[in-house]
Amino acid sequence: MPESAEAQRLRELANNYIREAERLEAESNGRVAKSDELISSALDAVARDYFAREVSRASSRRKRPP
Repeated sequence: MPESAEAQRLRELANNYIREAERLEAESNGRVAKSDELISSALDAVARDYFAREVSRASSRRKRPP
């Protein structure tokens, strides 16, 4: 992935999701999630956000008159 403002933003977003997942897990009384599970969940959320934005951008580009 090329270094860009968007790549940096996504990296920060992923880190924030991971930290929040770890915090919530520490507060819960349930089983402790494995680190791999937390990372996978965080990256899934980041990917959903990224693709939703890209689909929205593509749709708005198609609707613009030439």
